[in-house]
Amino acid sequence: MTVVFLHVPKSGGTSLANMLASHFAPERVYHPEPRELGSRSAAELSGYDLIYGHCAWSELGQVAQPARIVSLLREPVGRALSLYWYWRAHTWEYGVEELGSRGVQFAKTLDPETFFAEAPPDVLGTVENAAARQLVGAEYWRMNVGFNIPDREVIRICRSRIDAMTFCGLTEAFDASATAIFRRLGLTATASRKDNTLTGQALAPGFEAVRRTSPSQALLARLGDLTALDAELHRYVRRRWRMRWAEAAHMLRLRQNFRAVGR
Repeated sequence: MTVVFLHVPKSGGTSLANMLASHFAPERVYHPEPRELGSRSAAELSGYDLIYGHCAWSELGQVAQPARIVSLLREPVGRALSLYWYWRAHTWEYGVEELGSRGVQFAKTLDPETFFAEAPPDVLGTVENAAARQLVGAEYWRMNVGFNIPDREVIRICRSRIDAMTFCGLTEAFDASATAIFRRLGLTATASRKDNTLTGQALAPGFEAVRRTSPSQALLARLGDLTALDAELHRYVRRRWRMRWAEAAHMLRLRQNFRAVGR
């Protein structure tokens, strides 16, 4: 089966993707650009064992089924702030002039409070319930319009897609989540990695050190409004993850009791 890793930006995905990719031949790994996956044919995608990137669920139609889909969700307010400081850490020459990133452009020119209040919709779209948008797919969401279905239906669809995954972990429990993902995929767990961190990037070409400031209560409230649906999905995964561990512990106790009775 094809392994698909849905990478929500700034959720530890680069680290997990590199760990997964080490198990496959390079020519069998596909890392599409955003919105590129949906343009590939089923025949083209059949040549890959691992597909990973910032893909929407609606782009998976051409991937041979059943695919093994995994993902990581991060507490959304922390994810939003991490994305802002990641953009701000780009140099202007690299992030704006070379990459043409509007996120970098606005993060370099606006303080956090102003950025999250005044950045245009295409920039805030990477923050505003970004995980829900990625999971629900393009058929239910459009730029500058938002969701075309009620919030409760968005949550229902996203939950059903989380349930359909082989495993959805939490960035805050990265090592345990990665271990669970590898176990469920039948792969040998590799050494944990911490790639694409803000501290490490300060020394990389195209990046510079930034002095992060603590968010104000007003900013935290604004981010809470922007990520309310993502926060509900994060809580759902956290509850479901604990339940899976509880079920595993229960089954282990049953096996131990069975062996004890057998003796």
